[in-house]
Amino acid sequence: MKNASFRALAERCGTADFPVSKTWLNNAVGVALMTRQLPSTKSAFKLLAPTLQETLLPLKDPERVEKVAEKVIEGEYSLRQARKAVAQERARTTKDDGRGRPPTPGIVKTLNRSLKLFAFEGGKRSFTKADIEELDEDQKKAALKSAEALVEKVSALVEKLRSA
Repeated sequence: MKNASFRALAERCGTADFPVSKTWLNNAVGVALMTRQLPSTKSAFKLLAPTLQETLLPLKDPERVEKVAEKVIEGEYSLRQARKAVAQERARTTKDDGRGRPPTPGIVKTLNRSLKLFAFEGGKRSFTKADIEELDEDQKKAALKSAEALVEKVSALVEKLRSA
């Protein structure tokens, strides 16, 4: 019954009657649930701003959440630093317990995303001569300049990867 009630509420998100996003609703419920699972007194998590509380939710385990919340308070972490601490904690525990997929390194993620951007229809073909002919002269010059800069950066990365 609770599931159906939450689903009904989530379906109303974004309407005039309930002008919040589904993400906001899920985060609010997550923070409320985590708050109930933590000790009633002296919880570092409860002292954090709501945005920082939401950042810690992927850790799921209240003990882990509290541990990282204490680091966030002691180090006066920014939101970016808190996200990094959560990612590090998740990576550490993934390695420790052997469950889950290990995080993909940033270099690999960036290269994979870039390759996807250069393909149409699931990677079966690249930009065509017709695509280039649609550009006006200024667009061609700008595209050429960007492409050359990209080639330089990718070439430098290839050299670093080969020498490592």
